[in-house]
Amino acid sequence: MNKVLAFIVSIIVATALTLVVGFVVASINGYAYNFSDAVPYGIILGLIIYFFGSLITANEHS
Repeated sequence: MNKVLAFIVSIIVATALTLVVGFVVASINGYAYNFSDAVPYGIILGLIIYFFGSLITANEHS
């Protein structure tokens, strides 16, 4: 998988995960949940996942 595709996938997966987990936790605790507030956290989480994956696989060559 090239780096651009890995970056896009990590952003999308992390954002979706943040939206779903936030919605479930808000539903259980009875809070009002706003999806637009969760997107920046998902993007930040996606960047962390991408850079962590790049760090782990830095020595691998395809």
